[in-house]
Amino acid sequence: MITGATKAKVDDVWQKMWEGGITNPLEVITQLTYLMFIRSLDAREFDAERMEMLTGEPQRHIFPQTPEGARLRWNFFKDLKAESMHSVVANEVFPFIKKLNDGTPFAQCMRDATFGIQNPKTLQRAVSGIDELMRDFDDHIGDLGDLYEYMLSKLSTAGTNGQFRTPQHIRQMMVELVRPRPASLSATRPAERRDS
Repeated sequence: MITGATKAKVDDVWQKMWEGGITNPLEVITQLTYLMFIRSLDAREFDAERMEMLTGEPQRHIFPQTPEGARLRWNFFKDLKAESMHSVVANEVFPFIKKLNDGTPFAQCMRDATFGIQNPKTLQRAVSGIDELMRDFDDHIGDLGDLYEYMLSKLSTAGTNGQFRTPQHIRQMMVELVRPRPASLSATRPAERRDS
């Protein structure tokens, strides 16, 4: 069971995403899940490194053991400035996780995944919030189910603040179909005045 303090952290991250323009609750959950997954990969890499130091035996690594591979890790980009962080995550980290374990069901599920955080400040706030939130689960990873249950409960209240908006491509299509013109609007107004 997650505590009130943990719920407050989730609400804080959720609010930061909403303020950054990501108001569809499903999209918020999706993007937060990607970020939590990226953080968990780094935690697993640290475990492999510790085991390697303890046993002296090579372990299977997630990230390439190169300077470029180090840039893909949460602990590298989490303290970068907003624009640099966004560039690294959008152009390097996200493409890396999409190709992770190529040929597996995971890779097939990630094939159409898109990184949806366009605002660098929103990403920086989300990364900071997730880093703080996930510290509550580092020693109790089994409680992540409760965390997701709480996030999914937000779907039942969705729409109360106008979170569901018509996507831009749909709005553009509607405008194309109707093709409103100033001349057509002014032509109908005088007739409306005569009728009234």
